[in-house]
Amino acid sequence: MPVWKVEQPESGARNGSSLEIVYGCMRGDGASILNEYADNAYYEGKGYFQLDSSRVVPAVGFDKVYLTFTREKNSDASGGSGDHDTEGVTEYNATTATMDKPLETVEDYMTDWNYDLYEHFDKGHEEDEASLPVWWGAVSDRIIPKSDRKKYQWAQQKPPDDSEGIWRLIAQRTKKAEAYLYPAPVITETVYFHSRENAFARLTAVGKLKAPGYTGPYNSSAEFWLVTNSTVQKIGRYWAVVTDYTYADGGWDEDLYQKES
Repeated sequence: MPVWKVEQPESGARNGSSLEIVYGCMRGDGASILNEYADNAYYEGKGYFQLDSSRVVPAVGFDKVYLTFTREKNSDASGGSGDHDTEGVTEYNATTATMDKPLETVEDYMTDWNYDLYEHFDKGHEEDEASLPVWWGAVSDRIIPKSDRKKYQWAQQKPPDDSEGIWRLIAQRTKKAEAYLYPAPVITETVYFHSRENAFARLTAVGKLKAPGYTGPYNSSAEFWLVTNSTVQKIGRYWAVVTDYTYADGGWDEDLYQKES
């Protein structure tokens, strides 16, 4: 199992009587690290391991495992009084990814951002002075006015010369990039259950529009959130439903994605 130490055990963060040690592992392997420790067992230099206070937090491409040790045993966990009261407890974590999007998708996009403008010169007139049309720099598509269609052409590389003349670059694109980084915040919801059946009943269909219970500073309407991951994992003594919701500030295309029924 690929595991790396985010923090060395001997340098864990101690807060009062508690010691927290953080490990990293491949996505989905966090429960295996928890299972290496016995609840309420004493570990030299660390203290008593507290399973209920330990947790696995999904990150982008990996899991973080938070192991909690205390100076005294947890009598509630070892007293044989039955199930713990964490059924249905929900945690939220937020991460941010980015994706490449074409410049054409920007709301105020202009064609001259990433297209050059070429002018056609008839043979024998190659030395004529170029004439920049009045509409250059003010249009958001490559539809050239009918009266100018034989004279100008938007292109990202030079059009081939023809038997009647040549194409000459008269205006370069104004942006160097053809795409831009688009933020894609992800909120991860983790819900804990004692019962495997209850956990699987909470699974959400991937590819559906649905907002998480907590959306932070983002719009809470369903059309802004897409379920991109929903899994059931065994974390310690609990079954956990881990669901990722990915945000799009312009909303997801409702012709392509439907809301959860």
